[in-house]
Amino acid sequence: MQPSSGSRWVRPLCARREQPLSFFSEGAFNLLEATVALAILTLALLGVLAAISNASVAERETAQMLESQAALAQVLEEIQSLPYDTVLSLNGTFVTKGNQRADIRAALDRVGLIRVQVDVTSAANPAVSSSAALLVADRN
Repeated sequence: MQPSSGSRWVRPLCARREQPLSFFSEGAFNLLEATVALAILTLALLGVLAAISNASVAERETAQMLESQAALAQVLEEIQSLPYDTVLSLNGTFVTKGNQRADIRAALDRVGLIRVQVDVTSAANPAVSSSAALLVADRN
């Protein structure tokens, strides 16, 4: 279509032609900066989440170890309170304290001396265990 004789083609201001973004143009540089910043932030957040996860696992294992040690101390106290003549009958038995299992082995070490080995294992995590040996002497 040809313009009429008295009118001119006028281009509106909002229809100006923009240059395509090149790698070194200001708009592309800002986009690149934002992308790199987002990637760095994502990596930092992943590191923080990994640290929190590891701390949670360590806290749980520590709590299980403390439960295991408390159960061990309680079983040893109970064995110490028993009469000497009944301690040997504990050989091959086990005691369950909460989530912990205490396996007891008792053997005559010398005349008048019994060696008692107690191994406590967590049912929730078998890798968590505590052990102790106790010597029980005949008081007669």
